[in-house]
Amino acid sequence: MLRHILIALIALFAGATSALAQDLLTPSEFRDAGAARIRELAPEARVVNRDELGVTVFRPDRADADGMQINFDNAYTLYRGDPSQLEFLLDRWSRLAVDPPMERGLDRIVSILRPQSHVDGYSQFVANGPTPGRLVTRPFVGDLHEMMVFDSAEAVAYVTEDQLRELNISIDEGWTLALVNIPTRMGQLDEMRIEELPGLVGVSGGNGLAPSNLVGPGFCAGPHARNLVLVTDREGYFMGEPQGVENFYGFADWLIGRGESASMTIMECRDGRLAAVDRPGAQARTK
Repeated sequence: MLRHILIALIALFAGATSALAQDLLTPSEFRDAGAARIRELAPEARVVNRDELGVTVFRPDRADADGMQINFDNAYTLYRGDPSQLEFLLDRWSRLAVDPPMERGLDRIVSILRPQSHVDGYSQFVANGPTPGRLVTRPFVGDLHEMMVFDSAEAVAYVTEDQLRELNISIDEGWTLALVNIPTRMGQLDEMRIEELPGLVGVSGGNGLAPSNLVGPGFCAGPHARNLVLVTDREGYFMGEPQGVENFYGFADWLIGRGESASMTIMECRDGRLAAVDRPGAQARTK
């Protein structure tokens, strides 16, 4: 699916689409339409707006009293690229909220990358929920944090310290398991080269876990060690090859300036690990 998101963003950047000139739903209107669809599918659900493109769904018939967070940001990007897909996108995201996967186990523990704002917001939500808990997270690079999750076919569920205790493992053992499980859970990655912007490569696939490819030492030991990296989405990232640095920075700055990128931290390999690129005058996320 992320391939279509990448295409939509490139089209917007290149000015090759007239979608912005159309009478599109605003982000909050799109979220409200999704919330209404969820209520149609599950009248007993209580849907609470969390932010401009996010809701939390509480189901009295489900054991998860803390609710399930649904983010419509990817759906909204796809909608802007092709407004005719509105009904399909609302239906797909809403059905995920109504019937989420609930599988948990040691073989499903992986880690994902999220910006600090997301980690802070959801950590506070869990801490103040009906069953208070502490998420398992740690800093990664810049505004990005690593979050431990249970992975399933359609979604992830954030891991809490209590859940690790129930599985009889420590936090350190959980991180070790996450690194071991990522290659199996992630699967094949897809690289998409952008003809309009030589040297710019979009990476997606991996069963929605593409950015998890960045968390271990393997990335900087592989063929992309000289590339610049920006995590633009929960399910993908962009790379700038040495011959396409100017195109990469132009596209990255455009995404960040529009608030379209999940992270504002451009990274490069340094001493075998990813580190933040020092760019004087570049935008920085307020923590």
